[in-house]
Amino acid sequence: MIGALLSSVCPKLQSLAFSSTRASDNRLLSLLSTTVEPLPSHMTPISDRIASLDLGSHPALLPSTLRRLATSLPNMRHFSLRSNNILSSPNAIDDLRGFFELVGRRNHLQTLTARSSPSFMDVDVVTTMVRCCASSLTKLDFGDRAAKMDRSADPLHYGPFSRTPIPSWGALNALTGLTNLAHLRLPGLQGVFDTGAMLKRMPSLVALDVSGCKNLKDQVLRELAEFCFLVRWIDVAGCEWIGDKALFGLGKESSVPYLTALDICGTDVSEQRLGWLVGRCSSLMKPRSLGPRTSRTSTGDSGRV
Repeated sequence: MIGALLSSVCPKLQSLAFSSTRASDNRLLSLLSTTVEPLPSHMTPISDRIASLDLGSHPALLPSTLRRLATSLPNMRHFSLRSNNILSSPNAIDDLRGFFELVGRRNHLQTLTARSSPSFMDVDVVTTMVRCCASSLTKLDFGDRAAKMDRSADPLHYGPFSRTPIPSWGALNALTGLTNLAHLRLPGLQGVFDTGAMLKRMPSLVALDVSGCKNLKDQVLRELAEFCFLVRWIDVAGCEWIGDKALFGLGKESSVPYLTALDICGTDVSEQRLGWLVGRCSSLMKPRSLGPRTSRTSTGDSGRV
């Protein structure tokens, strides 16, 4: 068995990532299932050691496989899956709910990335995720893929009839139960329009990425300044309805004292208002460039969250 081989050859392995190769469902289950072969007493089965699992881009991975993986990996803390859309498979919703119930039972899951995976945005799935994982989850990425990505490069996900994931109002509203989140990424989601209730319940938020959410307006930054005192990193690039008024809340004395990075590329914020904000927020780094609206207009550290 492959799992037994890895257990013996890599006795300290705790993280697996399939960034360039899509493993089949059977291969994943064979690799990560509980080892049947006996191991030396000083070795721990790989299934008991894996804390971080990144399945990469996997459009056809079945929910039943995820449920079985959750059973096999009792110590999984970080999970990532991108470009997955398997709602049409039998019992998909029940299997995804079962996945979260299993990982939530152990109270370990800290990071969840389900980028461009509409199946994870079903309201029943999100509600179960919040109910089971709210106490441990600190980082959530439910967005569409980055706007710079060439969609033609992945025809399995972006075919002629594909569209950007649009979560229901109920699914977005359920996210308000994730009160321990420090990092929240919802880039490119076209259903995001009301963030007040969400941000009010997330006082520990450090990083927010809602870039490309076309329906957001000035209020998102005002609410962020009002409810999220600890925020350091904000990305509203491509939010066309956000303008100069949005920065007034961030510029209030002591509203966001730790803010170090702000991306407003593609918004309606003027260079003058951005300069005003930099002058009032000592924690913000000086702008690297203040080019035309069509170019990248940002300040601070634009590194990944």
